Amino acid sequence: MTRMILLLGCLLACGDTEDTDDDGGPHLTDTTGGASGGGTTTPSGTGSSTSGGTTGTSSTGGSTGGSTTGGSTSGSTTSGSTTSGSTTGGSTTGGTTPTSALPDVWDETDPEFCQDTDLVGATSHFIGELTTADGATYTGTETWALFANDAWVDVGGADCIVVWSINAAVGAPGACSTCEFGLEIDATLDAFQTDCPEGLYVGDERWSTSYDVDIDGLTATITYGSSGSDLASGYADATGLVYITPAACMWF
Repeated sequence: MTRMILLLGCLLACGDTEDTDDDGGPHLTDTTGGASGGGTTTPSGTGSSTSGGTTGTSSTGGSTGGSTTGGSTSGSTTSGSTTSGSTTGGSTTGGTTPTSALPDVWDETDPEFCQDTDLVGATSHFIGELTTADGATYTGTETWALFANDAWVDVGGADCIVVWSINAAVGAPGACSTCEFGLEIDATLDAFQTDCPEGLYVGDERWSTSYDVDIDGLTATITYGSSGSDLASGYADATGLVYITPAACMWF
């Protein structure tokens, strides 16, 4: 299921976005082999205009200097049941964190990842924070966090987040035969906590996808259920699951 979400063709008044994930969630994915960290997403048809733009469909990513295809990310905001934080150029607010002793994955964001350039853009992460009371269902948030670089701040850009409320049912894993369980994800936009321009998420106010979760001690690896492509890394215990996608650059 092809969904629209990541590749931006905008600066401030954002246009449509596109997701190449075959599972259908708005995430940083690589249909040729999985998402990888330290990548860049470069929409085509963009420029330095502060409004409008055309939807981009190309991206580069992977480890620093490498490449991936696709585009997206997701997120929520930091510790506690409801939280707020800030970085250069704006603020991030919203999201929920499991009430367990799991590490705070917001500490693993890299807001400066896309700074050393004159290109207008932002560092992108998707961050999931889910809790479970019975091991059969998970609830929480998935947040797309965008950290504006100085070039975007100079033309009026700012850090922002898109937050989705998550309901997930536990089931058998999909493509990952060695994973502990699968999650059937149903996501609904939390408009109250979302502060990114509407053009970033229009058409993705609600989406669904499937994840597979592999657990080793407290460490969790999340992949897409249908394709097996890498999505995120994180932590899990009997009370919850938290995860973060690798940093990626988005050029507006």
